[in-house]
Amino acid sequence: MSPDLSVVITTFQQPAQLLKCLDALERQSLPRHQFEVIVVDDGDSPATATAVALFTRQLNQQHGTLEIRYLPQSVRRGSAAARNRGWQAARGQLVAFTNGDCLPQPTWLANALACFDDATEVVTGQLWLQPPYADEPISPDTLNVDPISLLSANCFCRKSTLERLGGFPTTVTYSRQADLLFLTTLIQQAVPMKKSKDAFVVQHMPVPHDPPGQLIQPLTKGAADEQYVRSLWAQGDTSRQSLPVHWAAISGAVMGLMGVLTGGILMAMTGFGVWVTLSALFGQRDCPSVPQRMTPLKAMWARLRTPFVSVYWHLYSAIKYGVIH
Repeated sequence: MSPDLSVVITTFQQPAQLLKCLDALERQSLPRHQFEVIVVDDGDSPATATAVALFTRQLNQQHGTLEIRYLPQSVRRGSAAARNRGWQAARGQLVAFTNGDCLPQPTWLANALACFDDATEVVTGQLWLQPPYADEPISPDTLNVDPISLLSANCFCRKSTLERLGGFPTTVTYSRQADLLFLTTLIQQAVPMKKSKDAFVVQHMPVPHDPPGQLIQPLTKGAADEQYVRSLWAQGDTSRQSLPVHWAAISGAVMGLMGVLTGGILMAMTGFGVWVTLSALFGQRDCPSVPQRMTPLKAMWARLRTPFVSVYWHLYSAIKYGVIH
């Protein structure tokens, strides 16, 4: 019997990260008979092949079966081509895409599957980044990372839709370009899409990383206007409007600190009150979901830090890379 869903993982010479991703998929709340896993190795790495084989053998011995298929690409062709090979080999009617350096949360598949009705053809989930210097995952907005460039790390499509559209474009070099072109095609073709804040994935963020706020390179001639695509994608998304609020929260924190230093109790209470209130309210608005492993206290501390981190990255991008939002 064919599974309901096929999970396509693209990877390139990251066997250790891939094992963590496979372990996260093994822990999904969705019953194993409902999905399969397809690992596409863009480069045919012996270390990756060995890691998948060992994981599959150990899993079958200890916890029962989960179908995992390994598809090597003898010549590196890029993540878009790897994803196309993956979905073309999929047996499920729905295809989930993620990367080998991602950690899907336990209810990732179940929550995304619940979003599909008869009309929905594509569902995109929520993705946070895990920098090596941070204890907890951080939202892309805080790091000033373009969310569209992360689209294919947490995306679900009907296989019939992929067949109709031809899958991911392979005419561009970078994955982030392919993601934008793919989104452009979805919008041009009026493909019914949904966003799910509960289909949650955390992606490892290596160092060095693309400069914060780096813009995607220009689209090929004849593609839809990039700003139009971005505006459609961002409908209902208020994260890019948060910078003035972050400045106000920081001002409140500074005012509170000045009140403490000068003995002004009312000034301190007012300043800290503004900081906490804005951080809590707008943090809930911008980041409605947090990783399940984050306690309420850690979640609140992350939101209190967010204005400072966000403003820092905006200024860093503007000064060093000339990227201004």
